[in-house]
Amino acid sequence: MSLANYIIICKGRIDYATGKDVPAKIRALSDAAVNLTTHIDLGHPGALTESDTKPISDLQHELMNHALTITKKQIEEHAVTMFGLLDALEDKFE
Repeated sequence: MSLANYIIICKGRIDYATGKDVPAKIRALSDAAVNLTTHIDLGHPGALTESDTKPISDLQHELMNHALTITKKQIEEHAVTMFGLLDALEDKFE
């Protein structure tokens, strides 16, 4: 299970790094979050809690609400936060 989680996060990091602009980077972060949480939820039915997903969801909402105004520096900061959250989720569900 952990290897699949790692692969999902790696794909997200690659998609983020190769995103041509801020909207592409936002999509990459959101897709990584969706893909990882969905995979974990399918593999561990009922184990994923609101405390696991709320910080990720809150960050997605922040990105969505400010998608057209986020600067390159801000998206880099959000990426560090998002991948930190995803890494923590991977550690919890390895």
